[in-house]
Amino acid sequence: MKSVAIIGGGASGMMAAICAATNKCEVTIFEKNDRIGKKILSTGNGKCNFTNAALASDKYYCDDEELLSKALERFDNNDLISFFQRLGMLVKEKNGYYYPLSEQASTVLDILRNELNNLNVNVLTNKEVISIEKNITKFTLKTKDSKESFSFDKVIMSCGGKSGLSHNETNNSYDILKSFGHTIKPLLPALTQIKCKADNVSFPALKGVRLDCVLSVYDENNFITNASGEVLFTEYGLSGIVSFQLSHLIALYAYCKKKVFIEIDFMPGVKEEDLENFFASKKLLGNNCEIQNFMIGLLNKKLNIEILKYCDIKPSTEIDKLTYKDYSRIMKAIKHFKVECNGVNDFSSSQVTAGGIPLSELDEKFQSKFIDGLYIIGELTDVDGLCGGYNLQWAFTSGHIAGEDACS
Repeated sequence: MKSVAIIGGGASGMMAAICAATNKCEVTIFEKNDRIGKKILSTGNGKCNFTNAALASDKYYCDDEELLSKALERFDNNDLISFFQRLGMLVKEKNGYYYPLSEQASTVLDILRNELNNLNVNVLTNKEVISIEKNITKFTLKTKDSKESFSFDKVIMSCGGKSGLSHNETNNSYDILKSFGHTIKPLLPALTQIKCKADNVSFPALKGVRLDCVLSVYDENNFITNASGEVLFTEYGLSGIVSFQLSHLIALYAYCKKKVFIEIDFMPGVKEEDLENFFASKKLLGNNCEIQNFMIGLLNKKLNIEILKYCDIKPSTEIDKLTYKDYSRIMKAIKHFKVECNGVNDFSSSQVTAGGIPLSELDEKFQSKFIDGLYIIGELTDVDGLCGGYNLQWAFTSGHIAGEDACS
């Protein structure tokens, strides 16, 4: 019977362990925390959106789209749904997003833990692996604060990335993999908040404002991409799903020390000429008032004031003293509110890590091209997806494929 060590008891590690044990391997999970699967509990705002009906390779950032695409075909969203249903979990779909019927992330974790128990997988918690060595046929593992060593035929690295780690926490898996000859693509926070600044604008004053917007990303010369959805303003910039979708790109620009900007359309369903008609018709009412009061009913009051400040117009200015150019500036700001990005929040706030081990250094079963019997899966790889269950799908897909192959 082959022995397999799983380093890291997250989503990919648990899936790999289940598949390896199902194929009659002797499996041991090494988890540095006091219990496995903790990160699953926070996914999907505690509801665990584990996959998406729109699963495709273009929903991911990756250095090898062909390998990624083949993997997602080998174990796709339907396979994952069937997997959970076989384990007794009912599933629900909402706008293409898949959740456990209970809408509790703990259901997914409990289902996986029960199956590990049923398959007699040995789970060692509070066991951080600090070194791995390979002789001709065996791997030798050593753990922190322990004199004992462990020997295995195969090793699956599933330790996650740096996302969610505090400033004083580290993930030494990257050093271990570098010692085996692997390269590490730059590690960046992804699916996180974007830091912004704009002249005359106070982001702390906008904290808590929510509305549907279109965010368009530009470098110093060109349009790059856009995304639409609900934006949440914070004291440092932008949050919400639409901001998360763009955070990988913003983080990469910050890493390369290149300027990048976001243009916000606060009223994506309204044309500029419609705004002009609104202002004109309201002026016809003939009531002279301060511009901040004139704009009541247009957008959130806090946002109205910051738009005026952005246009260098005092909110207390009476409308009779404003020129046509002033009104044009306000209308343009509502549709084209430009802010400069100062990067993204750090790993402690991010949901996933961009960068890692290039897929080009792995075979189609996620085995290292440098070390036979060593597999690298999940967030350790240079694959990160958009919001919507794509990252958990990747964790489960790579875990399933590697777990099965480790026993072949």
